[in-house]
Amino acid sequence: MALKIIGVGGTNRPNSQSYLALEAALSDLEKHGADVQAFKLYDLQLPMYDPIKSLNYYGDNVRIFVEGIRQADAVILSTASYHGILPGIMKNAMDFLDFTDAGPRPYLSGRAVGLMATGGSEHGASTTIDSMVHMVHALRGVVVPATVPIDRAWERFDRHTIIDEKIARRVRQMTAGLMQLSGQLQPAG
Repeated sequence: MALKIIGVGGTNRPNSQSYLALEAALSDLEKHGADVQAFKLYDLQLPMYDPIKSLNYYGDNVRIFVEGIRQADAVILSTASYHGILPGIMKNAMDFLDFTDAGPRPYLSGRAVGLMATGGSEHGASTTIDSMVHMVHALRGVVVPATVPIDRAWERFDRHTIIDEKIARRVRQMTAGLMQLSGQLQPAG
């Protein structure tokens, strides 16, 4: 059976480079037989998470997102660096994973998570990935060792293609690691 891999990415911009990076990673995973689904944060338009409200309070987008994550064998998170850390839109999306705590596979428990970040500088993309590592650990996920910081992101893409071979190679390393780790983390059955 094919691994189900969910990608979550983008920013409040409709054509964010972090979402383009996510598309490249998911395309590579499809070539290796994974069943992929992308959640583009710009399109989801998730409301602000409120821990007092129940899942039934929120619309279909939240329910579809939460169920998609619950069903995933692995996840890729791709975001931009905003002042050296992940933007609120990504953090808000991850807060909705609180709705998975009572069911099977709470949060990101025991699942491989690939991390990507775009930024103006290498420092910004790297510190954003550092903050995502802590977030994924708090959500009980297992971070794939090969992460993908993309500095000067505006120079790395031509439309929807990564044109920098070093970055493209790093994406392939991350997706290969995600597939391998996901296979190791799958429950016996």
